[in-house]
Amino acid sequence: MATFHLFPRLPAELRLRVWELTVEPRTVKVGFKSRYEGELWQTTALYSKTPIPAPLQTCRESRNAGLYQRCFTELCVLNSNRKNAQKKYRRDGYVWEGQYSYVWCNLDIDMIYIDGWLFEDFESIAHLIKRLKFWRNMDEFWRRPAGPGPGCDALRWFKNVSEIHVVLDESDDFASWHGTSYEDPWPCDNVLFIDEKEGEEMRMMDLEYKYDREAESSTSLKQSLTFERASTISIALSEPIHTYLELFTHSNMATFHPFPRLPAELRAQIWQMTVEPRIVEVRLRVRGKWGEKTFNKLTSPTPVPAPLQTCRESRNAGLYQRCFSDMPWRGGAAEDAEPRYVWLNLDIDMVSIGWSQFEAFRPVAHLIKRLRFTRDNTDEYWARGDEPDELCHYKNVSEIHVVLCEGSEFEEWQWAAQDYTWPCGKENVLFIDYEQGQEMKLTDLENKYDHF
Repeated sequence: MATFHLFPRLPAELRLRVWELTVEPRTVKVGFKSRYEGELWQTTALYSKTPIPAPLQTCRESRNAGLYQRCFTELCVLNSNRKNAQKKYRRDGYVWEGQYSYVWCNLDIDMIYIDGWLFEDFESIAHLIKRLKFWRNMDEFWRRPAGPGPGCDALRWFKNVSEIHVVLDESDDFASWHGTSYEDPWPCDNVLFIDEKEGEEMRMMDLEYKYDREAESSTSLKQSLTFERASTISIALSEPIHTYLELFTHSNMATFHPFPRLPAELRAQIWQMTVEPRIVEVRLRVRGKWGEKTFNKLTSPTPVPAPLQTCRESRNAGLYQRCFSDMPWRGGAAEDAEPRYVWLNLDIDMVSIGWSQFEAFRPVAHLIKRLRFTRDNTDEYWARGDEPDELCHYKNVSEIHVVLCEGSEFEEWQWAAQDYTWPCGKENVLFIDYEQGQEMKLTDLENKYDHF
């Protein structure tokens, strides 16, 4: 049957389901009509050469089914005269005017195709796009903010995109985009390059692997995992993960190029294995000011962990967290100043506060599990003051390191087990003398210098 005449007699729920089945992914090309008037380019309207979806031209029921939405009306702002709706703004010396218009899209499945030179015109709606396609040539302006248009930095605006197709210019080839995975801020890893002239396609990771000048030419399994071999490695295998890591740990490769081809579960475990305990120096000193305590800015000389500087996948693996950003660190700073933070893995990292006062870290004391500080037990402020009582706020600490100040000796701390309350227990307290290069647990120190 060319026509199903009984369709209107079907139950409404079934008809709605049928209409939903008519929706298919499309490539919707979106742009602006413009003309040159005087010394300015005048944008007259938002337009799309892609035909309106068939369900919207069928009947009222299909139009009301919510299969498609009117999108990108934000690109043309209405003024007080609705009959002559105009978009008008000034950027880089250009005045743009346009009519109020829209494009029919299903943003969940439709691929939005735009001109890569016009990224800035789509900045206000970039967060709505989930599948992006654009044409762009790889030239000096792509990575130069001073050039015409925002260049590759505009990719950051498309933060919700899950798939990107890049159509190559006629003057470019796949090799022209070599290095793009680590030089350009791609919002997702699912990037496909399309050479319409040659009728070829290539994934970004495949492109990098093919044109990487440092790729090993050896076919040995220990030197270069092929795509077929890498794709067969699974976490479900009986062999432990270190068995597979040995394949390239003992090889001569400085870089394991097929790493992106490994299964996601295996890559996640590898990232987890890069996490090692660190001693993170954190400072937040307190100074008195007419009876008021003012906190200086939070600082840390410890470098940001390497996995956070590697790639998007390692940053999203949850290996480290932004910590201490809610502390009252402001000291004469503007109220809207950006809060500071420190990258930490609180389960294994040791937070070293040096001479900073315990009270300064009271708001986050319950988060710290491994604590290090420097104190002088002959100092009256420490030994006879109230500061040792602040240790009770570090109730979740499982390990404490006490660094002796210059000129101090272990003997000065022989009564530390009786004089102070250690929330982690005295058996988990370690004293460190950097001058002598020695360490001693509190229990051993107590036994050694016990005069009774």
